[in-house]
Amino acid sequence: KLILAEKAMDQQDYKNARRLAAEAEVDARVAETRADAARNATNLAQVQDSIRALQEEINRRSPR
Repeated sequence: KLILAEKAMDQQDYKNARRLAAEAEVDARVAETRADAARNATNLAQVQDSIRALQEEINRRSPR
């Protein structure tokens, strides 16, 4: 969309260029949010694994 916006600018189609540039920005923000979500999911899984391991260790060491 950014390339299309640049082409529209070259053709002096400013209204279309503005719309396409805005769409490109939104698309970039969505991609960034998805990437952040994927990283956060990975980090959450690692923390959950650590908590699970700690709980297992506590259960092994605690007297019953």
